[in-house]
Amino acid sequence: MKRTGFIGAAFGVLAAAVLASTPAFAGPTYEFTVSTGGQPSDVATITLTQDGLDSVIVDMIFNDTATTHYGILNSGSHIPFGFQLDSAAEMGTVTVSFASGAPLNGTFIAKDGSTGHFSLASGHSASQSGFGTFNEALADSEGNGTNKAYYFPNKELKFTVTDTAGLDTNDFVQNADHVYFTADITDGSNTAAQAWETRIKTPEPATILLFGSVLAGMGWLGRRRKTAKA
Repeated sequence: MKRTGFIGAAFGVLAAAVLASTPAFAGPTYEFTVSTGGQPSDVATITLTQDGLDSVIVDMIFNDTATTHYGILNSGSHIPFGFQLDSAAEMGTVTVSFASGAPLNGTFIAKDGSTGHFSLASGHSASQSGFGTFNEALADSEGNGTNKAYYFPNKELKFTVTDTAGLDTNDFVQNADHVYFTADITDGSNTAAQAWETRIKTPEPATILLFGSVLAGMGWLGRRRKTAKA
């Protein structure tokens, strides 16, 4: 009994140490894997990752196929990309940076060879036909049409959202139409607005480490008991 109690206490200390090692400000990592709209429901996965006290990385990875390569564009009634922040986040100064993202510095070469650039939309907000209004949106300086689209060289659109008042992944919320993110997507010929309405919280590294440690400890304790009985 004493030995078992000691082992339990040891695991308690380990759990506390693991949890204490995680940053207190870190918002959970969220994934958005299923979408609705004119493109396939699994056209892209969006991941939100905390990056310090006031920044969140938005990473959109397209599920290209051998014959279909997706791009993002401005087709007039649709916006390239939109998202919704809660009111607390909006009180700060929101900026978007592509410095370490894709495309680099927000600038890209379109299919027709012209140069385009992503930036925050005027007033930051915009509406997406069929999916409502978003208080943060990206604009594309290049203009309309599939030949003006950004076709991801790495199947990815990645940028960092920063708010000087503080920002975490929980500040990304649904708009009045229950949509977290929207994008105007082309498959090279057909374009359509797409919306992500469901998020999934992914396990934190500390939680995985703690769970693995507990499982390993339980296995060790089981072997010790078998040895004692023998």
